[in-house]
Amino acid sequence: MENKEILLKAIEKDNGRHDEEILGEQLGFDPDTTAKLISQLLAEYKIEFKTNGLCNYTVARQMKK
Repeated sequence: MENKEILLKAIEKDNGRHDEEILGEQLGFDPDTTAKLISQLLAEYKIEFKTNGLCNYTVARQMKK
């Protein structure tokens, strides 16, 4: 599984309990890698910038279907 898919699933499962940097760290990613993965997920419209608890991102509505 690709790192961005791992991060996407973690964002969805975490449901705003941790920010994206903490999630990336828990998955073993350094801050730069996490930022790049977030950028890729945003570009692919898999996540959207929307505060969800402590996280600044949530899974895009079209991905939840």
